[in-house]
This record gives sequence, structure tokens and C-alpha cells, in this order.
Amino acid sequence: MASVMRKAIADDQALFAWAAREGYGDYTSWDAIVRSMKRANVSNMATVGQRGTVYGVTTFSIGTFHSQLVAQAKRYLIDTLSQQAGQELYVSEGEARQYFDRHRDAWSGSQGYQVIRLTVDAQDADPREFRQAVWEDGMDDTGPSEHLLERYPSLSWNMESISKGEGGSPHAQAMASAIAQLKKGEVSEVESDGRQLTCMVNVSAKSDDDADFGEYSSRIITVMESDKLEQAIASRAENIKVDIGVNEVKELMKTR
Repeated sequence: MASVMRKAIADDQALFAWAAREGYGDYTSWDAIVRSMKRANVSNMATVGQRGTVYGVTTFSIGTFHSQLVAQAKRYLIDTLSQQAGQELYVSEGEARQYFDRHRDAWSGSQGYQVIRLTVDAQDADPREFRQAVWEDGMDDTGPSEHLLERYPSLSWNMESISKGEGGSPHAQAMASAIAQLKKGEVSEVESDGRQLTCMVNVSAKSDDDADFGEYSSRIITVMESDKLEQAIASRAENIKVDIGVNEVKELMKTR
């Protein structure tokens, strides 16, 4: 527990020292934080006494005030150091696009694919002919055509949603990857378990990467700025040594 707390304290000290150098204000000592909290509480109570409105917390505890300072300092650094190329927290559109390409499934316009799964008894169909029949004239907007149903009496089908996410079994992930390669209306390869033949038809429009990136680029940049900030804080904190005992840990836990 003490080692975890030491790291958290080192991170906070690195953050406040960095923010102070950039003009945020000096909260590099515990006394400075406590004094600022007391001033804020006095000011808030005076506002309430004058029938004014205080938005948020009226009377801070040291824990809530400390948490607010941390959040504000991080926001200040991002706002200050992400505005132009060369600044430490700046994220270019090119960097954002690379991030989008690496995490495409998490930043797509749709969270899954709509497919129609078609199954027929293996004894009733040849895999290649079955796929060709489905591809040529076997489907309409809602399911198999009358022609396909007449040709394969054992045919059954259902509509399914397949997630684009990274979760799920390896088979589910492989299935989503295969469907992602199909344009709307295209048919997957036929799979056989010896008893049945199965294929799927993608009935979802394939997402447009450029449109998806345009929609999510600002949010991606926000995520990347935050990641850069946390990495920079951790790097600065490596050079900070924190000496605390068990009793101090108990007191400081109240701020977490």
C-alpha cells in the first residue's frame, strides 16, 4: 500500500510542479493546498450567506479539493501545451489518423454488422454451387428469395448482429474480421461441419473510414492528449523520491 501511495504522491508532485512552471499556480506543498482549500471554503460560505449560488461543492474536504486541483491542473496543461506543433502535448492529425487505424474497431460508425446466416443440409447442396446460388439471385432485402427456398428445401436462415469489438471468442473475432471484408450484399465462404453448410450475407453497408475518422477525430485527439499527459507525468515522477510512513499513508488515503 505504501509503495502505491508513494507513486501517487510522486505523480501529484510532478504534476503540480510542472503546472506551476506553466503558470497554473503553486500547489507544490501540502500547506499551499490546505491554505487554498480554506480560502475557497470561506469564499463559498460568504457567497451562500449573501444568498448567492455556489456551483458544485460548497464546503470542500481535503480529499475533494485535492482531486479538483489535480483535474484542473491536468486540464490546464492540456489547454496550454497542445495548441501548436512542437508543444509537448500537441497531437497532429497524422498521429490521430495512425491511432484511428490501429484501433479501428473502437472508432467506427457502427458497433457491429448485420448479417443473414444461411444454413442448408450438406447432403442437399454442393458448397460452391450453394454460395454461387446465394450470390446470384438468392437474396432480397429481407432474406432468401423464393427461388432459393424452392431450390433448397432444407434451407433455414436468421438475421444476426456481429460485434466489431475486440471481445468475444477467437471464432467470433475471426467471423467479424471476415464479414468486415465484405461489401453490402456479398456472401462469405461456405463452412461445413459435415452435416450442414453455412454461409453469411453482409446486409450492412461497409463503414467509410474517412467519414468515421472525420466524425471521431476530435475525440481521438482528446484521448491521445490525455495519454501523452499521463506518460509525461509518470516520466517526471520517476525522479521524485517520497518518504512516508504508515501513519502518513493512512492520512493521505483520505484524499483518494
